[in-house]
Amino acid sequence: RNDDSFSLAIVHKNIWRGCSIMTVKQLIDMACAYSGISKADLARNAGWSPQTLSNRMNTGKFSMEDWKIIGEALGAKVRIIIEFPDGKTIE
Repeated sequence: RNDDSFSLAIVHKNIWRGCSIMTVKQLIDMACAYSGISKADLARNAGWSPQTLSNRMNTGKFSMEDWKIIGEALGAKVRIIIEFPDGKTIE
């Protein structure tokens, strides 16, 4: 990597045309692997217990603030973007 951060994006064009959606668990697993940190270290860096992170990963329930904390704990930036078919985006 050339920089100290990276961005992750889940892009969903049209589920009915066969696009798959990455689960929150898969996304966090990939981010941890890329960052070279364990999920336990991610949890501690975020100020959570490993059990709290595990429970949230299993339910997929994270607030916008949680994603910000996760990004910071990974040394990254998390961006959530809604993209419409006409190209309009909301960040």
